[in-house]
Amino acid sequence: MNRLWKVFLLLLLPVLDLPASHGANEGKAVKKTGELIFTSAPGFSNNSDTPGGTAAARLSDNDTIIRWKPSKDSVAISGRADLTDALISADESLMVIVERLGGADNLNASRFILINLYNGKICSAFDLPVRIAKIYPIPGRNTQLLAIQRRQKELEQADKLLIIDLATKKVVRASGEQSAPVKSAVTDGRRVWFALDGKRSFYEVELKNLDGNAAVTDAKNSVNVLQLSRNGKVLQVLEEGYCE
Repeated sequence: MNRLWKVFLLLLLPVLDLPASHGANEGKAVKKTGELIFTSAPGFSNNSDTPGGTAAARLSDNDTIIRWKPSKDSVAISGRADLTDALISADESLMVIVERLGGADNLNASRFILINLYNGKICSAFDLPVRIAKIYPIPGRNTQLLAIQRRQKELEQADKLLIIDLATKKVVRASGEQSAPVKSAVTDGRRVWFALDGKRSFYEVELKNLDGNAAVTDAKNSVNVLQLSRNGKVLQVLEEGYCE
């Protein structure tokens, strides 16, 4: 769609000159990086020109102007933004960007930036005091995401799967602690399949019972990627040197 050209905001944002943020960074041990500022602006609409019922319309925080300058990736020579993942909602109205706070080789928190693709405005933003490695859409739930959380021993955080609600800006469900980093995950809106780093197997659990016991399916080699077919009915397993 034509409005998807706004993806190129990602190329422009790192050079924007925005005022410094004094917003909260919930992880006290996490170094403050990036800038985010909320300015009260009664009557200002972040869902202008946006069809009602879309993810962007439902998730826009109005009466507020949100400005963002992302953290710089200290490892990259180009000085690019320190972004870990991004996705576009199923209705193509919203882009969700995840920024790593704290920098490389440090303790991290994660910042979520929501961009309305109908008008190009940052329509919502919030921080979570966890290290998010990857986000996935949940079919039928435009306001929730499945996410991979990375272990941070110093903060007593384990490798887990999370369900994040973009409306309440909170983690609403979490899996139990995993024995290794989650390498890949996918959901059809009812079940979640995930793979662990270095394991010759993959796992299945009900989305509504994310912390329940997972069923295990053995694989020939370590599993790299899990994905669903376009109709959501076939699970595709990409193993090391093998695909089924």
